[in-house]
Amino acid sequence: MTAKPTPKPTVRAKVAAKPSVKTGTKVTTPKKKVVKKVYRKYKPRKRVVITPSPSPNWPPVGFSPSPDKLSYAKVPTGVELVGILSALKSPSGSVKQCSQDPKNPTISAKSCGAVLAASETGCSWWEVISQVNGVDPNNPKGQIILGNLRTLSGGTTARSTAVIILVSSIPLTFGVHFDHINVQCWNKPTAEQVPSNTFTPATASPTPSPTPSQS
Repeated sequence: MTAKPTPKPTVRAKVAAKPSVKTGTKVTTPKKKVVKKVYRKYKPRKRVVITPSPSPNWPPVGFSPSPDKLSYAKVPTGVELVGILSALKSPSGSVKQCSQDPKNPTISAKSCGAVLAASETGCSWWEVISQVNGVDPNNPKGQIILGNLRTLSGGTTARSTAVIILVSSIPLTFGVHFDHINVQCWNKPTAEQVPSNTFTPATASPTPSPTPSQS
């Protein structure tokens, strides 16, 4: 008996349908935006003329003149003095003596005053004589003379203002002020130590004991 051949499975290939193309459809690509360059005409810059700053007012406003009207002096207010000292980049030793040093708490600060001085022709050095007053211990509303102070300060050029710090030997305390201030501009050499502060207590011998200022 002859065996019948086993039928083979029928393989049908799946043909992908072709996309239909519509006729008459126009495909357009977007046009690139054309950037136009604008060339500006060169215009020469105007020449800027820098004028020098005006010279400071002379004589200085608010200063008292000397008899010959060549030198001037003024006692600054507390607000003015704070502004002046704040503007100093490197305060002198005299200024440092007027406030308590946190690094040296055992060294007491001194009672200080200040004078602004200027001269028409300049000075080799300045001399300031002042009287130091304080509160009367027997009468809190009264004042007594604590002593006299002689301050020597460095020179200045013509029409420039010097800040002269008056350093007494009185410890920093409330109620101390400086009065009867006399300012002298000197243009001759001196053998004395400049700067320096010499304080003479009211109850002591009139012979002064120099206390040089730290530089």
